[in-house]
Amino acid sequence: MLQVNPAVNREIIATGNLLPEKGAGFQRCHLFRAEELRDLLSSSGLSVELLSASNSLSTGRAEVRSETLAETTEANPVWEHLIEMELEACRDPGCVGLGSHVIAVCRTP
Repeated sequence: MLQVNPAVNREIIATGNLLPEKGAGFQRCHLFRAEELRDLLSSSGLSVELLSASNSLSTGRAEVRSETLAETTEANPVWEHLIEMELEACRDPGCVGLGSHVIAVCRTP
């Protein structure tokens, strides 16, 4: 992100749009903020039951990268505690936008 011109980064933050012609990304892409996604889904007639981050605590953290997690097993109390904390953080409305993706659970009317 810091390799991109600061003016372009400000535009990405303001619009959510990654545009290759501006030196940001390889293909056109829109990055939704959590409330923007909620509004889009609601305005499309869906009832948004839950928004969750796909990850929150483990994003970019060296101590929980895959090579470290590979050393744990599901029977390990440390693994179980990490999953418990991750699930709680991902569901917290203040953390939904902190993960690499936003997951939406919706119902049709």
